[in-house]
Amino acid sequence: MLSEFVPTVSLNQGERSKGFYMVFSNGLFRIFQVVALLLVISSSGFCQSAMDTTRVLTLPSKFDSPANSDCPFPSGEKLSFDISCLISKVGSMELTFWGLVDHEGDDVLRVTTYSQGLGMKDWEEILACPEEWLPLLVRREVFKAGLKTRVIENYDQDAFRVVVAPEGNPQQPTEIIDSDGRMQNVILLYYKFRMMQLQSGQNYHINLPRESFQVRVGDVETVSVPYGDYQARPLVSDPKKFTVWITSDGNPLPAKMVLKTNLGTYTFSLTGREVIVPKTAQSEPPSTLNNIQ
Repeated sequence: MLSEFVPTVSLNQGERSKGFYMVFSNGLFRIFQVVALLLVISSSGFCQSAMDTTRVLTLPSKFDSPANSDCPFPSGEKLSFDISCLISKVGSMELTFWGLVDHEGDDVLRVTTYSQGLGMKDWEEILACPEEWLPLLVRREVFKAGLKTRVIENYDQDAFRVVVAPEGNPQQPTEIIDSDGRMQNVILLYYKFRMMQLQSGQNYHINLPRESFQVRVGDVETVSVPYGDYQARPLVSDPKKFTVWITSDGNPLPAKMVLKTNLGTYTFSLTGREVIVPKTAQSEPPSTLNNIQ
């Protein structure tokens, strides 16, 4: 429940506030939000191991093995990406699917992302309904310049509303965002697209808390990334702000993503895929960023 001492700001989908939600949730289509904040565009200077991102479990997995026939993707699947601008590598990101977990008595899907860059580190947890892959709860932590910021997004999909509340910072207002339909999440969309039989010329309407746009499926083309060469279909947004290539083989993967921002064009290239065995929730801290000082 939201504290009565936290100020509340109501926004509708047509408004373009540059306030708290703009920083933490709008970004550019929430495509790995850290880029919109210029967070993920990482440089060197971080010594944390990639495997540290396994230390984020807050909920016990309902799947007791890395692969489970009831789950569309193996629980513990981790996808790794390099982030580049022009010809220079500027960062990295990890995207991990944890499968079904129990949340307040309900079965929900759990996905986490971890990015680092420009003196910043970003961790995000997404809980979603398994039937439609729509977000229900998003927790996010950002570490920058020795300061840690937390924010929670609570989605009421039936009311077409999301409440964005800061944690531990009474100076920042709680915001209520009303949409005109159920709201999606770009990261979750990558999983949905991997499950779909994509065909050239298909169009999909995407509705995010502050953005609505179309995505069009293109013809199969060759995409080369560090993880290999693939035949993949591009999904291009209209307006053309991002493109993601989903491989067209028997194990569809988001091989490459290109994001255009006012600060430049950034490319996410797949560098690896592995299945890690989730540890028990009791042995893990609530998030990776709890160990970042």
